[in-house]
Amino acid sequence: MWTRSRQLALLTARQQAVLNAVVFQLAWLLCVLGGNLVALPVTAGALALHLWLSAHRGAETRMLLAAIMVGLLCDTVLINSGVLLTPGMLPPLWLLCLWPLFASTLGLALRWFRDRLPAAAVGGLVFAPMSYFGGSRIAGIELLTPEWLALLMIGLAWSLVFPLLILIHRRLLP
Repeated sequence: MWTRSRQLALLTARQQAVLNAVVFQLAWLLCVLGGNLVALPVTAGALALHLWLSAHRGAETRMLLAAIMVGLLCDTVLINSGVLLTPGMLPPLWLLCLWPLFASTLGLALRWFRDRLPAAAVGGLVFAPMSYFGGSRIAGIELLTPEWLALLMIGLAWSLVFPLLILIHRRLLP
């Protein structure tokens, strides 16, 4: 039987960060490509692995739930303001699944941002629009036209959301 210290000792911190980044990227792609039918089992599997490797399962679980709430609010605002053009007023399940997947990277692959909130704001401003743009192309979601305006609005939202998620993570996890 695997003990907690033994399973954590299997991977160095760097290996955990790399594994975390690879699992996130793969899960992101599968959720976007596969839609709602694929997103739930892929997300459950990725998060189960994340929690299995975590030394702080309870706090990590609370972080993942907080990210779902933040994501639901953020994407609902983007949808209802016309930035993301999807059927309905709420984000599709596959899009919502991306939020806890992203949150799972905050303590590992994206740990560098933990004490660099201004860098996180810039990272959100620059990288989130690229993710949404790529995801919209793969999943067939339309963006507000002109697209540059939609991407700017997404970036501005994420310049607030990414630091907020880091602050929540810092509060919940050591």
